[in-house]
Amino acid sequence: MAKIRSIRSKMNFCLLLSLPLILIFFIMILILGLKYFRSRQNRKVHPFPTEDTVAQDHA
Repeated sequence: MAKIRSIRSKMNFCLLLSLPLILIFFIMILILGLKYFRSRQNRKVHPFPTEDTVAQDHA
């Protein structure tokens, strides 16, 4: 019983340590995804006027 309890406490400790790391990783992926999405949107609008952007400009 004592061995199982010590293994459990070690696992809980590892989980507590890994939770903030997972959160930071998740937030970094979110930020990178937003930056990529915004840069894609900017590229769609800026380089040359397509039919969609011309229609938006007239409207």
